[in-house]
Amino acid sequence: MERFNMKLTRKKFTGNLLRSLAVLLLFSLVVCTAAGEELYFEPQEAVFSDTGSVASLSLYLDQAPSGLAGYKLNLSISDPSVAQITGVEFPSWSGINNSSSLPADLVQIKAVDLEEKINAGDLDVFLGTVTVESLASGEANLTVSVDRLDDDSENTISVTVREAKLTSGTTSENPVVSILPAESTLSSGASQVFEIRADKFTEGISGYDFNLTLENPAVGKFTSVEYPSWVGLSENSSMPNTSIKVKAVDTNDVVKAGDENVLLANVTFVAETPGESEISLTFNRLDDDSGSNINAATEASSIKVQGSSTLPVAKFTATPTSGDSPLTVQFTDESTGSPTAWAWDFDNDGNVDSTEQNPSYTYSDAGIYTVKLTVSNENGSDVLEILEMITVKETVVSEDAWYQFHKDAQHSGYSSSDAPDSANLAWIAEPLNNTYSLVPSSSVVIAEGMVFGLCNGPVDEYGNPLTSEGQLVAFDEETGEEIWNVTVMAPEWGSWSCPAYDDGKVFASAGKNTYCVNASTGDIIWTFQNPSELASCNGGPSIGDGKVFASDWDGGNYYCLDENTGELLWTFKIDGLYAQSTPAYKDDRVYLSGWTTVNAVYCVNATTGELIWENEELSSNPCGSITVTEEGLYLSIYSFGTEDGFYKLDLTDGHEIWGRPDIPPTDSTPAVVNGKVYLSAGTAGYSDLNTYCLNASDGKTIWVTDSSENIGDWVCSPAVADGKVFTGGAAEGLFTGSSTLYAFDAETGAVIWSYKGCGGSPAVADDMVFSTGSGKLYAFKEAEVLLPEAKFSSNVSSGEAPLTVGFTDESTGEGITAWEWDFDNDGNVDSTEQNPVHTYDNAGSYTVNLTVTSAEGSDSEVKMDYINVSESSTPGEPEPVAAFIANVTSGTAPLTVNFTDQSTGSPTSWEWDFDNDGNVDSTEQNPVHTYTAAGNYTVSLTVTNAEGSDSEVKADYITVSEASTPVEPEPVAAFTADVTSGTAPLTVNFTDQSTGSPTAWAWDFDNDGNVDSTEQNPSYTYNDAGSYTVNLTVTNAEGSNSEVKTEYITVEEASSGSQNGSSSVSLNVTIVPVISLEVSPSALDFGELYPGKTSELQYLTLKNRGSCDINVTAVVCDCSAEDELFSQGLLLDSQLWNNYWKVVGKNSQENTSVALQVPADYAGSGNKKGSITFWAEAAE
Repeated sequence: MERFNMKLTRKKFTGNLLRSLAVLLLFSLVVCTAAGEELYFEPQEAVFSDTGSVASLSLYLDQAPSGLAGYKLNLSISDPSVAQITGVEFPSWSGINNSSSLPADLVQIKAVDLEEKINAGDLDVFLGTVTVESLASGEANLTVSVDRLDDDSENTISVTVREAKLTSGTTSENPVVSILPAESTLSSGASQVFEIRADKFTEGISGYDFNLTLENPAVGKFTSVEYPSWVGLSENSSMPNTSIKVKAVDTNDVVKAGDENVLLANVTFVAETPGESEISLTFNRLDDDSGSNINAATEASSIKVQGSSTLPVAKFTATPTSGDSPLTVQFTDESTGSPTAWAWDFDNDGNVDSTEQNPSYTYSDAGIYTVKLTVSNENGSDVLEILEMITVKETVVSEDAWYQFHKDAQHSGYSSSDAPDSANLAWIAEPLNNTYSLVPSSSVVIAEGMVFGLCNGPVDEYGNPLTSEGQLVAFDEETGEEIWNVTVMAPEWGSWSCPAYDDGKVFASAGKNTYCVNASTGDIIWTFQNPSELASCNGGPSIGDGKVFASDWDGGNYYCLDENTGELLWTFKIDGLYAQSTPAYKDDRVYLSGWTTVNAVYCVNATTGELIWENEELSSNPCGSITVTEEGLYLSIYSFGTEDGFYKLDLTDGHEIWGRPDIPPTDSTPAVVNGKVYLSAGTAGYSDLNTYCLNASDGKTIWVTDSSENIGDWVCSPAVADGKVFTGGAAEGLFTGSSTLYAFDAETGAVIWSYKGCGGSPAVADDMVFSTGSGKLYAFKEAEVLLPEAKFSSNVSSGEAPLTVGFTDESTGEGITAWEWDFDNDGNVDSTEQNPVHTYDNAGSYTVNLTVTSAEGSDSEVKMDYINVSESSTPGEPEPVAAFIANVTSGTAPLTVNFTDQSTGSPTSWEWDFDNDGNVDSTEQNPVHTYTAAGNYTVSLTVTNAEGSDSEVKADYITVSEASTPVEPEPVAAFTADVTSGTAPLTVNFTDQSTGSPTAWAWDFDNDGNVDSTEQNPSYTYNDAGSYTVNLTVTNAEGSNSEVKTEYITVEEASSGSQNGSSSVSLNVTIVPVISLEVSPSALDFGELYPGKTSELQYLTLKNRGSCDINVTAVVCDCSAEDELFSQGLLLDSQLWNNYWKVVGKNSQENTSVALQVPADYAGSGNKKGSITFWAEAAE
């Protein structure tokens, strides 16, 4: 078996017209040998504190016994969702290097040691530094695969790879080490002691070694370190210093596993020069008690040093910034510079409304308000004005409001509101006091632009409270911000009772009490304590005709209270033990239920509390709340699978109309709409979970969800709105609440959307859906599509005729598709471009009108007398004369051509027709066009100014031939500049002359490592004197390449202060060689071949950079002694090399296929070398 490998060294030659040119391509043999070296990263593990964090890892070869010629490696990340590679830094020894495009999760890097700086026997050879960015929490590995790794004899170095571990996002086991305080402001000369403190050490700590560094050394120095008492041995670098190393060892094992809030050191800092700096903390080592490395996240600190005389800087915040009137806003001063006086103007009317530092202000009227704060001290003052900071809306009581449990006193579960068609999350809210959370499975009510919900403190696994207090919380309906909270008794037994609203008051049953609270302020109006001193459970209050109905669960009592005073009007005692349901009210009747020893439904006179009828023939426990309609009442049965079901009873006497004993156990209160009943049923771990749609007349199933989908929950009551049914499903435990919210088509049962995270009994109001889950409140709302608002500006608004004005569209709103400009307000559309240019030829004042349009509507902005044009004070311009050139006029498709305008007479507009089809293809002055199809193209340029127009037509100017190979060459960077020296400020126009069809350009005009422009042909102004090195990196799909011109641009100081003057003209010329041939790639490898076998085709690109067409021939030689393999078997363009002849046009390139045919009788073996010499001569 043979392995044939060709190594090509590319040389660039130029010559005179009659001089022939040779480019020598050396095909060299590479022999693979085995070795035992290792590739590894330092550090071996990178820990990212959060998404977006970056880390640098250096790649090494542990030893190079025979030196290192170069490498071609693939860097990859095992899980691309966790991290990506964003940068590669090559070693200084690499004479040639490049990498594939970044960022990516798979990056190829190449480097060659041209000057043999890596010597035989070198250890820990640095191959490069890789920058990695965290994308999401998780773990991944950074690894390397080898395409090529050669020693100085061109033998392959065999290696093993040690991967690096990437950990993104700290876990509960990872400590967080902070520098405290996190922010500091000091005057020059003042000192600050910073605590270095860890929040916990799960496995203890044996010692640490860290660096503490000031990112801006000018602001001060660290002067001393104090260690806590647990430190046995310690060491730190000398001080004062701007970067210190701190080491300590816990010799006596004082810090134990699980210890929290552990102090590592106190470091004193002394402020010196005004300025700002970050203080960074980097661990060199942090070990637990077993000696294992601890992956700690670190939090930096920032410090600001002020001079002795500091001006104040105004800054403030406000909460809330929007809401219904009257809106009370708390303003908080966050100004710096130690102000001593404050002047607030809350409505920007010029009057001082408050001089307090942190005032509150109530906006009574709807509107949008600008707020201004002026702060001052003995050194001066500062003003901050925040435009349109406060938005106050009219208080609107919506007919779609959801005032009680399951919408209303009848528990209909239906709202006439619209509802979102997708799971577009508007906000997630939870109490500001994180001790509390929304009760699992609970529902909310919506009124006065607020959402009201009951919250519990810590509970056990069954939902029983572990503390005596809960909260009733009001959230802003639009933003989810907490408006107020009031402390109530803890809801016992995990009670998911729902508040109720009526006439500016909110009612809630929690523990033994029922509360009446002012909806606007959160102030308690009255409190009723159950006479039995027993707590309610699951059954919240309901409101009807000025009465409040409540219960006490295992006391077996229902109470009727006066809505305004809380006075007890009557008590109804059930026959069973548990009075659990939320009472249903309709037409002066209250419908109640009770269960255990007696399972019954009761109809009671709402005024007197007297029994009208009862039904004690229920099969089991009527735990849920009743829904009442004109046709009957509906209730569910729960008995853990023994005698479950769902029933419809008659309103007049309570007899059963129909029953469905097959329906799984549920406490769900049904929604009854348009002759259909919607019900959620089933208990996780006990029965199937389903959501039902039944015929209200006979109880027959219209549709039901598949049991395998687990859509249903015994504690969830569905809501219906806008043709959709909303319910929860897939509860993870008996008392944990639904974990997923579903939206169904009410007619078919098809799932429209779902959202995992909530699913408590939904409420629908004001086009929004609300549902609890995981202790939080979730709100969904269809994304608003903003109407367009027309806005525009211009680069100039006045000047002499002819005045050319560039207009810029600044309109807002989504999906704008059309622009109509009227530059002189004559009613005619003058342009439909987004950002047009218009020339005013005559003097006058011009009104400009822009109309923008989207699918949602249109809007116009009119600026009166916006453009003012005066008579020209200079003689008229000459008519233009069209002229142009192109950088290339022939080549293979796709052919990219740079056209350069050389017209005279100061044209103001350009119209290019690249294929003479009569259509304008570009209006740029110097456009770029790509010809994708073969053919001869006539090019036309028409130029215009105020005096007239002119055209130049070049027939068959561009010749495009079919591409000979689908392989695109790698780009080769090249560029020129119109001037290379002059006085500051010096404006330089750079022209890209790269080959290989690059698709991206990165210019560094001062070689500082930063990309200054990504245009193909940019302009740059050098403002300061100096010599500047310019770097251009070009990229296409096959790779990238750079050209660096050292001290290419020379800028001199502008002369001043003299009565003499001078003016220089910069001269520049580019000499194009007559013959210039480049061949790439630099090596071909035919792999392993057998006698009688022909290799697969490979391709060489021949680039003619000269100024004439050339004829190219080739000569092939064998480098191996007494061998004729290449000279007898190398095929160029599918023929033996000695028959090869190709014409390459000037400024163009051609591809040549290469293959090696091994004769069937070839007796040689082993690796073979050969060479090709390409000869170029000027074509006749």
